[in-house]
Parts: sequence; structure tokens; C-alpha cells
Amino acid sequence: MAMDTRERAETRSPAEDDPPSLDSLLALPAEEVGRFDIAALNLACAVGLPGAEGLDIRRHIATLDAWAAEVDRVTTRGVRHFRNNRAEFEDSEAYWRMLTLTSVLQLRYRVHYRPDRIDEMDWRDSRDVLLHGLLGESRAGTCPSLPVLTVAVGRRLGYPLRLALAIAHVFSRWDGPTGGERLNIECHGNGMVAHPDEHYYEWPVRWNPETHAEEARRGPNCIYLRSLEPAEELAFFLCQRAHCLEVAKRWDEAIVTYQSAARLWPHHPAYPRYAGELIIRRLASAQQTYAGARSPIGCSISSRGRRRSSFWRSL
Repeated sequence: MAMDTRERAETRSPAEDDPPSLDSLLALPAEEVGRFDIAALNLACAVGLPGAEGLDIRRHIATLDAWAAEVDRVTTRGVRHFRNNRAEFEDSEAYWRMLTLTSVLQLRYRVHYRPDRIDEMDWRDSRDVLLHGLLGESRAGTCPSLPVLTVAVGRRLGYPLRLALAIAHVFSRWDGPTGGERLNIECHGNGMVAHPDEHYYEWPVRWNPETHAEEARRGPNCIYLRSLEPAEELAFFLCQRAHCLEVAKRWDEAIVTYQSAARLWPHHPAYPRYAGELIIRRLASAQQTYAGARSPIGCSISSRGRRRSSFWRSL
């Protein structure tokens, strides 16, 4: 694979453009979502959420541009070492480039997985699940946000990076042109590892025969281990937003956001279900409030977390 590390996916920096608003993105046909920087899409989904007070999207985009420039510099400097030591890098230029990218993010910019969220996800603070947490002072994120950072930086270098899902997991993927190299990239901890697709049949949740059969029936519309289209990436970000809204008890906004995600990814079975479940709970709440009873929708965060565990299993 021959690639100029200075080549960019776009002719000008995303920071030079006005970031799109969430309303403008939701008005787009699905086929036009790909015109926008993945980071701008993700950050637009954070606007107005708990943990996103004072969000400056342009500043975050500029930070990504600067990080990509540093990755480019380090990569260019290391080309000769790679060419003389290909065996150290699985004899793969894609592997070497991604190892360089993730190393710069982790070692130079202190990007890391938030340790207290490893065993239990929480949507009370949007910084844990959307990109601004990694671009802020803490440099911390979780499974939904770290792969997005990798893809956002790599695309600025012209790398063919996509997001992909496993059960209860999100990862980034180097997905070259037809017949080209494909690598599943994990960089949630220290360093990087590239697993084959079969790894995700066992981790983080083991596939049962029903899952295999259902994915086979879905064919090209399968949910797992398929590189996502831009509209599906935005739908995934909207779902994170909706979870944050639901935890914040902004239920009407959450319902609309789930419905928007379902429109962009109509084949995903979970998104319309989330909206339907919340509508039913809202109706039950209204009925009980009318009768003078306490609303069941005012659940604790812990019970909300247990209910939402089904979300990770249906990612």
C-alpha cells in the first residue's frame, strides 16, 4: 500500500467550516450525512446535554486537526524504520500506521479509557460517551467515544477508517478498497491490538446460535461486524444522546431522538424499540400522575442502569 502521509481526506480542514447544528443534520437525507466530518456529527449530538455546558465545537475540531498533524509528523519520521522492519508490524503498513496513530494519542495526549466506567456504563455525563470528553481536560472516554476519536483523526490523514459494532461493543476498522487490507482496531487500553472478526463471536458477549442465525437472515443489513455507513454512525451518536436525555428525565426529547436514530438506521431493531418503550412508560406515568400515584418513570440511576444493560446487548 502506497500512501502519502500528508494526504488528507478533504481539501481543507473541518475547522475552517461552520460546524453543522443538530437540527440541520436531522433535516438531511441519510445519503448526505457523509459530507460531514464524523467529529462534527458526534459533537453536534452533545449540544445541550449534561456535561456539555460551554461546549466549543470549533475549538474541539481545531484540537483534532492539531493532533492529526502531529500523528502525520511522527508517521512521516518513522517511514524508514517501518520499511526496514516490516516484520515488527505484522508486515502491514495499515497496522503500522494505526499503531503510530494510537501511540501518539495515548502517549502524547494522554487519551485513555475512564477506569471507573470499565465495568459499568453511565449516561449521566455526556463526556463519558461522546467525543468532547476525550478532547477536554480529562482526555477520558469509554467504548462509544474512543473509536470515534481514532476514526476522526485517521480520516484527517486520508485513512479508510470506519466504525463497526460487536455485541455490547464499538470498535474502529481500517477498511481498504475492495481487495485491500482490513483490520479491526482496538485501542481502549494501553497500546493497540487487531482482532479478527471471529474474536467478537466470543467477546465481549458470546454469540448464541440465535444471534448467528438472525445476523445471517439480515444479510447486508446485519448489525454486527459490518463497517457502518455515515448515516448509521450518526444514528449511533444520536442513540448515545437519547440515553443521556432519558437519564436526565428529558423524556420527550429522548423519544424524538430515538425516532431520529431509527429513521437514519431503519434496519436496527433496537432504536424504534427504545422509542416505543419510553412512550409506553410516559403514558403509564401520565396515568398514574393523574390518579395521584407516584410516577414509575422516576427510577433511580441504578435501576436505569440495569434496564439499559439490554442496550449494550443489542448494539
